[in-house]
Amino acid sequence: MSGLLQPRKIKWPKQHLRFEYPVDQRRHVLRFGQYGLKVLGSFDGRLELRLKATTLEAVKKVLVRKLRTTAGSRKGVKTWIRTFPDRPVTKFGAEQRMGKGKGSVDHYECQVRRGHIFIEFNDAPRELIVSAYERAKAMLPFRIKLVEKPRPTFYELKLPIPSIDRLRRKPDTGLASLVSDSSVQSK
Repeated sequence: MSGLLQPRKIKWPKQHLRFEYPVDQRRHVLRFGQYGLKVLGSFDGRLELRLKATTLEAVKKVLVRKLRTTAGSRKGVKTWIRTFPDRPVTKFGAEQRMGKGKGSVDHYECQVRRGHIFIEFNDAPRELIVSAYERAKAMLPFRIKLVEKPRPTFYELKLPIPSIDRLRRKPDTGLASLVSDSSVQSK
């Protein structure tokens, strides 16, 4: 288990399972990257979805490997993991009799819920992102979809005030006229 995502120090290493609501209310919006992988639900209708640390690490490696090679930059694409496997799962050894306490910790996992965006990554070519998404989709034990941050609208571009006033006077002008007007004024 060394090298995988797991907590450094736990007060109670063998925990009970805890219930969480089936729909995510907080982590359903992209915060860091341009694209993300969003959980849609399970294949068989279960409410509780679990993601092992090994699976999470494998998905991250596949995304990094797929997007690193032809992203254009030397470093590749930045990836953010927005979940952490903090729940220990215990297991008895094979062919052991019942009783004698709880088994030892076998691995760590995290609970993901519907709507949860659990991995985000930066901008890259669209065809690369779709191929990486298809690879990750085949590895995960639940249904996911690729979500994308919307491009900024005209009003979110933070244009200077005089150019907006000019647009109010001329209703048929667009962004192309702003670029040409600003280049003429700068000369």
